[in-house]
Amino acid sequence: MRWKLLAGIVAMLLVATMPAGVMGAGEISKDTKNLSCTILLEKPRIEDKGKYILVDLKESTDEETAFYTETGKPMIPIVAKTFFFPLGTKINKVNVNIERECYTLEKKIEPAPKPAVLLPNAPVEPEVKPDPSVYNSDNLYPEKPYKIRYGAGIENGEHVLIVNIKCYAQYSPARNVIYVPERIDISIDYSLPEKPLFSGGSADLLIITHERFKPYLQPLVEHKNKLGIKTLIKTVQEIYEEYPIGCMGTKRLRDGTEIPIPRDKPEQIKYAIKDAIERYGIKYVLIFGGRKGQTLDWWVPDRKSLNVAESPAEFYCDYGYSCDLYFADIYRSRGKGVYFDDWDTNENGLVGDWLYMAENKDDPDYYPDVYVGRIPVRSEWEVKIAVDKIIKYENDGGAWFKKAVMVSGDTFPPSRGASRPVYEGERECDVAAGYLEEAGFEVEKLYTSKGNFNSYEDVMHAIGHGVGFVYTAGHGNPSVWGNFLPMARTEDEFVYGHTVFDLWRYSNEHYVFIVIGGCHNSQFNISGQYFIDYLITGNLSKHVRLSEHYPYCDGYWWLLDRDGGAIGSIGNTGLGYGYINEYSTEGLGGWLEPRFFHAYAIQGKQTPGEVWAQAITDYINIIGGVWSDQVDRKTIEELVLLGDPSVKLGGYASPLSASHEDNDPEESATVQAEIPTWEKGMTWIFNVTSIDLTLNNVENRYVDIHIKTGDLKLEVTDVTADYYELSFGLSNATACANVNFDPMFEGVKPIKIWFDLKEINVDGKLYLDKSTMGIVKASINIRCPLYLKGLPLELFNLTLPSWIVNLVDSTYPLRLNATINIDLSNPYPIVSFPLAPGNVWGLPAVSLNIEVQGNIESLWLRVAKILDSIMEIFGRDLIPTSFEKLLPIIKLPDLLEMLGIPSEKTIDLPGISGYVFRDFVAFKCEKIESITVPAGNFSAYKIFSVRHMGEYWYSPEAKMFVMAKGNFNGLCPVVKDFVLELKEIRGV
Repeated sequence: MRWKLLAGIVAMLLVATMPAGVMGAGEISKDTKNLSCTILLEKPRIEDKGKYILVDLKESTDEETAFYTETGKPMIPIVAKTFFFPLGTKINKVNVNIERECYTLEKKIEPAPKPAVLLPNAPVEPEVKPDPSVYNSDNLYPEKPYKIRYGAGIENGEHVLIVNIKCYAQYSPARNVIYVPERIDISIDYSLPEKPLFSGGSADLLIITHERFKPYLQPLVEHKNKLGIKTLIKTVQEIYEEYPIGCMGTKRLRDGTEIPIPRDKPEQIKYAIKDAIERYGIKYVLIFGGRKGQTLDWWVPDRKSLNVAESPAEFYCDYGYSCDLYFADIYRSRGKGVYFDDWDTNENGLVGDWLYMAENKDDPDYYPDVYVGRIPVRSEWEVKIAVDKIIKYENDGGAWFKKAVMVSGDTFPPSRGASRPVYEGERECDVAAGYLEEAGFEVEKLYTSKGNFNSYEDVMHAIGHGVGFVYTAGHGNPSVWGNFLPMARTEDEFVYGHTVFDLWRYSNEHYVFIVIGGCHNSQFNISGQYFIDYLITGNLSKHVRLSEHYPYCDGYWWLLDRDGGAIGSIGNTGLGYGYINEYSTEGLGGWLEPRFFHAYAIQGKQTPGEVWAQAITDYINIIGGVWSDQVDRKTIEELVLLGDPSVKLGGYASPLSASHEDNDPEESATVQAEIPTWEKGMTWIFNVTSIDLTLNNVENRYVDIHIKTGDLKLEVTDVTADYYELSFGLSNATACANVNFDPMFEGVKPIKIWFDLKEINVDGKLYLDKSTMGIVKASINIRCPLYLKGLPLELFNLTLPSWIVNLVDSTYPLRLNATINIDLSNPYPIVSFPLAPGNVWGLPAVSLNIEVQGNIESLWLRVAKILDSIMEIFGRDLIPTSFEKLLPIIKLPDLLEMLGIPSEKTIDLPGISGYVFRDFVAFKCEKIESITVPAGNFSAYKIFSVRHMGEYWYSPEAKMFVMAKGNFNGLCPVVKDFVLELKEIRGV
């Protein structure tokens, strides 16, 4: 009895504390056995849409309203009402009585639009033909005045039974009348459970990871525990052992066959989550793991939805998109009983399947029962970044968090088939901005229609001083996001807002939370393996064409920025969908994405997991359609939270001062740098950084490379009427590598490369055209000893005893003398003079003839030739015949021929335009700034290439680059930046 009294109080509290817009206004009375509610509505707004009209209830009630939208059928207004009860409650009876007012209409109600795919090059249908089966009928549409749906979910951290009631207006098109609710009376008779469904309460957060990552997660566990978030770690190895396949018996399918329970690894993990809820009371689940490096294997697997929503033909294989909602939806309920939701309700053995337009489908519950997020790490260095960022974010705080940036444009312009000046993405951002402004946020809107969103640099600058939220609504793929200029006529009028090439630049020590609207931006199952397959086969597979060959998706790359980027992101793992024109915010992504901000700013949800779960719950309760429409279903299934679901948005620390100084450098006056004039004897000496790279996170794939050099010396050794002769030298370098790479492709053997080279001396000459400073010819000489113990002798089928290796290496080691001659068909300038800030340029097309000459020699090679000749007298070979032919002096062209590599080859390099894309340039002179290097302080023209992946500073005073930098560390923290700095200058 004590439990039933407590449960009754809980039921009353759940109903009384439902978020605004879910329970809404109306007269409500309740006790532990009955709940009743009355909703009063004012007259609807009837809007003239030209050829059609629209009947709208948004201004008629404080309740949540939406439209019932079936493509080509009338848009019918809905009133949605949702009630929550303790999970385990039995619903005995629900009564819904609707009093309606009849309105005669002068025009037909507008047909519902067709969902449009958020692809930059996919056409849309701006006008939808009315469905004659409905518009020519006297029957009421929809047929029933209301629908009741039950589910199991989570509300304010409590497991609840959800009773959702949608009340419809009903329309008879042939009679031109619509019956609109003006009073709705709802009563619910229910029985509370005899005892609590779950008794656990000793933990809040469950981290599911691979045993390889567990040691690195201990600081995160300690941090969470200090915050009062009791945290458990469970490895997939422990889960697979504790919940082996078939340990819970079998499930009989409709065809009579039986399958084991659990059936596979994702279901094993789901049962582990279920037990953690019931034993420990966990509310949050952090899936800490993705693919194994750049392979197709998993540290922690995903679940793929088999819902085949409508899509362009080339995207039919969106079938099988990742769906982490599966791991959040643990229970199902129909008002009587609570059951494990295996997402196989049609009992055909397939999980979450709905073939295109098929009647036989799975009907999961879909309501999240736990707050789930995933950090899809692939290697240890990613774990450290993720853990450090979470701890820093929650420990820090600042007034910067109360700022937000909205970024968008014209999602469906004329280039996509639309013709009206309605900028869908900007409308969606306006909705989200309104929610945040209501909560006291300062919101900056970067819109193509305003002219303040023209490139990724606009976005980078806007978030540079720190903002709490970013919302980008538009188009994307796993590597890029952007949107169109207003009324864009061509695909070239597309503005890139962020790409995987520039996210490393969002380094301001503040971490945003970003919602990304578009296709595939959070497709965390992509892999560099697809690119490896392409290199092996030459087959441009769909995976490469769809940008699935990148190492990480855009949504996750935001998390990988160590010094900035994002603390979490929400985006699509598959194709995104939206409505065109003014209906963009009436459903699909255009409704759901702004709802995340509603969950935070209006409903008061404080963590990414709560925000994610609440928005999906709201979509089911208000928009609905997830059980009747494949696109609606996909809209909630593909939205994934990448990040820790338990992070407190904004952190726990006290806010800091909102003031900040704008330290952006002032632009210098525009002064051109003319092409330099060199004289014989001019010399420049540079420091060169070492290169160290170690990657070994996947079995049979490891890379260990170390290169160290001395100074690089450049000297003008001759000046003719047309050319400069520039000598260069690099002395006493060392290079060692140990690479084992298994392509994981059937029939292809692992690639093994290893060497250890010392005392490497490189010199040569470059010939530069005086009028352009373009390279026309180069000669490169490489000289170094080749120690046998540092060479991959197995490539030549050679096996030598260790005493021979030591003898050769310690007395007369092999010596390499190589010359590489390069002739270019025309001058190839890297810099386009005269230089001035704002200049953009590319590279010309050119043909390169590359020739390799030289030899490998040693006294011991002569000895080996003699001994082999002696052994031949006795009919025996000392050295393999293929190698013996190269002795006594190994000529490099002959050696390369033996290895199947041509010693001379012509390569045609295509030209690269200055603007690779609209705002993606090959080279650009950014500004003039002062830079200090070991040789002194110089006024230099800063040049960048490929979204600042390469940066170069040219000084007219030095008549040379004074610094060059490859920004590799931002993309991959285990790789150092490559830096070349001017150390000494002579004769200039």
